[in-house]
Amino acid sequence: WAQTIDTARAGPANRLVGLWHVTASIGPCMGGPKQTFLALANYHAGGTMSDANTMPPAARGPGAGIWAYKGNGQYNSRFQFFRYQPTGSYDGLQDITGSLTLDAAGTHYVQTIHAQALNADGSLRVDLCGSATADRISLP
Repeated sequence: WAQTIDTARAGPANRLVGLWHVTASIGPCMGGPKQTFLALANYHAGGTMSDANTMPPAARGPGAGIWAYKGNGQYNSRFQFFRYQPTGSYDGLQDITGSLTLDAAGTHYVQTIHAQALNADGSLRVDLCGSATADRISLP
């Protein structure tokens, strides 16, 4: 998934830059219970991002990723993090892609999510699907 930066759209693209409080819900794409959790997503100028969420810190490493502006308030993102077993041993990679729509005010977005949980050997463990909503964190 190659990322390109369209310098002609740098202004509108950077409306996403900042810190967001996210509520996400995700579960198996084939059906089953969904898990809802909170996250912080930090979109950096230039097309990179980082995240943290309310999953137990010992279960995953830091999330790092990329984002791209598609026009008309639409963005795509992809980020990954390493997963760990309770013993601390490596358990695989989580690969998350999303498509989000930023509102006209630039303070809220909705997102569709697709994630793949990969085993330590790179094989697919499970496909996950879900959605998220986010509100910009701003200074008082």
